[in-house]
Amino acid sequence: KALFYLEKVLEKNPNYSRAYSARGANYLLYQDMRYALANYFDGLEINPSNWRSLYNIGILFEEVGLVEIARKYIEACLEINPDFDQAINYLSLLKDDCDNPNEPIDKKIAVHD
Repeated sequence: KALFYLEKVLEKNPNYSRAYSARGANYLLYQDMRYALANYFDGLEINPSNWRSLYNIGILFEEVGLVEIARKYIEACLEINPDFDQAINYLSLLKDDCDNPNEPIDKKIAVHD
């Protein structure tokens, strides 16, 4: 249902970068990483300062095991929005992930939440 409304929003305003971030997040809920990533990048193309897209791209890359790339996107998010607590916490989890690569990050998130 949310995807339907986001499509309507983007039909009216195709340059609304936050709508692409939201649509990407919805695709990720449905485990469609390819469309999620494409929407995040669409949002960044419109607005390179879209810190939500940067954060979400970082999350997605970490989920597929690309921790160093994920870290770069989370750091870029924090350059734009240095007070974003979720990104600050996630960046520390990524550092922890490099220090303890055999422990799944979702286990670490549960501990840190």
